[in-house]
Amino acid sequence: GTTQAKQLSEFGMLLGPVDHPRLLLEKHIQLTFAFPGQDPCKVRGFCAYVTPVAAGIRFEMIPDDLKQKLARFVNEDTARAAQS
Repeated sequence: GTTQAKQLSEFGMLLGPVDHPRLLLEKHIQLTFAFPGQDPCKVRGFCAYVTPVAAGIRFEMIPDDLKQKLARFVNEDTARAAQS
């Protein structure tokens, strides 16, 4: 299956479903993800917490332009959800 962001902010994301999320706990990882219709982004993260099927990743050293893209995407998504 495909792992997707279940929750997203400019500070991190909850990824799932993940096989054996406990193996990621307290590990530094490299993430590659893309917004719809855009080129993939790469960012380092730290697995701060896990659930039985997901991993909570806190972004590290995220470039300002990517932080702004994340904030815009999250705000647009929140506005769309509020209109539903």
